Amino acid sequence: MHPKPEGALRTYYDLGDYETACSAATKAVEVAVRNAAGHDNSHLGVSLMRKAFAPHQNGRT
Repeated sequence: MHPKPEGALRTYYDLGDYETACSAATKAVEVAVRNAAGHDNSHLGVSLMRKAFAPHQNGRT
């Protein structure tokens, strides 16, 4: 696991709460992508990922 979100995720995982661990990991990735792409909190989920990973539409090459 990446060290940044590992603390909370490891606790859920070690307790056998895999569903919560996966949900928390997905949320951590979403927040990291949003921050790296410079988007605000109104972009979520699939919409966020499509905008973040579409450099030709974001003026990036």
